[in-house]
Amino acid sequence: MLKIKFMHIRRHDSSGSISPLGGGTVAYEVDQETGMVLRAASSFCHPKDNFNRYLGRVKAEGRMNSKHWVMQIGDVHERDFVAKIRAENENLLNFSPRIQSSEAQTGLCDC
Repeated sequence: MLKIKFMHIRRHDSSGSISPLGGGTVAYEVDQETGMVLRAASSFCHPKDNFNRYLGRVKAEGRMNSKHWVMQIGDVHERDFVAKIRAENENLLNFSPRIQSSEAQTGLCDC
């Protein structure tokens, strides 16, 4: 059985607190029998936009059905995939060439 799961990636300020600005969501599909991650997609907020978990989930899950945005994984166990995402948290947030500020919805996450 296949199941879509989500991870939220958040920015931290200089004091170590979670910042309300920026962030991202990773959606990934797991084969529950084998524990292998089959595919993944993500959405990121502009660092000046407020993070919104709901919008992040909707957009990341929608991108799972896109040929352009989805990544076929297939050979990574879920525990290794999750550990890698957690380890690369700040790098993932800092590498986002497609991020553009939300002009129509100022102050909301345009994940």
